Amino acid sequence: MTAPSTAPVTAPLTVSVVQYAALAGGIEANVPEHVRLIEDADSHGARLVVFPELSLTGYGLPLLRGDRGPGEDQGSGDQGGAEQESAGQESAVQGSAGQESAGQESAVQGSGGQWVVPADRRLAPIREICRRTGITAVVGAPVREADGTPRLASLAIHPNGVEEAAFKAHLHGDEESIFEAGPGYDAAPEKPAMPDREARPGHEAMAEHEPVPEHEPMPEHAAGPEPLLLDVDGWKIALAICFDAAHPAHSGAAAAAGADVYAVSALYTQEEGHRLGLHLGARAMDNRMYSVLANLGGRTPLGQSCGLSGFWGPDGLSMQQAGGTGTEVVTAVLRRGSLNRYR
Repeated sequence: MTAPSTAPVTAPLTVSVVQYAALAGGIEANVPEHVRLIEDADSHGARLVVFPELSLTGYGLPLLRGDRGPGEDQGSGDQGGAEQESAGQESAVQGSAGQESAGQESAVQGSGGQWVVPADRRLAPIREICRRTGITAVVGAPVREADGTPRLASLAIHPNGVEEAAFKAHLHGDEESIFEAGPGYDAAPEKPAMPDREARPGHEAMAEHEPVPEHEPMPEHAAGPEPLLLDVDGWKIALAICFDAAHPAHSGAAAAAGADVYAVSALYTQEEGHRLGLHLGARAMDNRMYSVLANLGGRTPLGQSCGLSGFWGPDGLSMQQAGGTGTEVVTAVLRRGSLNRYR
């Protein structure tokens, strides 16, 4: 007779990804919508809610550059194509998005302007809805650390008041003149590759962030031996931001550290739908974990969103995706058995 398994049994995890079209008006305008959408996700039983890249402000990089603060480096003179891209983006948002820019500029007031700062009082309503519902919410924001370091971040707000931050490791384009990339880590080799996995040379190890102590809402994050993993009901959640998902070493290090879910907050435009599916499916299949995507929706300074926020199983196949390109809450139940079949 076979002895009963002594492996811990983890209940299914209900996750909502929010495809979100950011509003004009910056952080103050978007926080109430985040609260409303978390409440929507709660009605579907979600325990984890993931928002897109820069969900609290929208992808208005020129506004962030103008709000970097006194004495900070405005970027090197050798911007090349990135500066032209920025200029093109600024002109692209003068039409129907012009009102958004004006609204966001007027919001550059208060504790951090367009930037989220440690213990930022403007996030209090999100903290409260997480406390009340028991949900962990991951929101996208430009973050200024306590020492002034500018980061493109995913902030995890837990129901017990603990906050953790993961910083984008692979900046690109105009981001490089505004943010500093997250600190690096070496991908651990413990987990073997799938038999059909192709070697991908030339990808260096990605960013890592230590867990946050409970008494310090959003401290500085030093490099450590492993990536940040959120713990939600016994599930280990790794965070990634957009271009991070294009680098296999990033998800590989997360999987080697024990991640069950690779949660990507991103902006993929309408020309990038095929690329999106390849990235999310490959990250899931290669590492035998779930991948989930929250894509910024609507019209952005980089172009119209392609939508397609959703879920991929450890077999690399799409489970469920958004039906349009606007704001939408997509919910799925992740089950441990599906992971175990591929591990």
